Amino acid sequence: MVSAVVESWRTKTHTFHFLHGETTITLQDVTLQLGLKIDKLLVTGIIIDDVHVACQALLGDTAPDKYIKGKIIYLSWLRKFF
Repeated sequence: MVSAVVESWRTKTHTFHFLHGETTITLQDVTLQLGLKIDKLLVTGIIIDDVHVACQALLGDTAPDKYIKGKIIYLSWLRKFF
């Protein structure tokens, strides 16, 4: 089934093409699949300062060094604690 869905993906329009028409993945679809909550403010942007400081300011907690690479916070830590 996954192979059939992948084959129906149209890269030019970023949609899936099915017999009933075209469809795309929405933010709501992603939240249902991954179990993410989208009921609060969006956190996005560029971290200029230390990632630990930004993490503490935005999330109220700091990820251990093993979950940080450069300015990237691994999703495994976010999933585990949020």
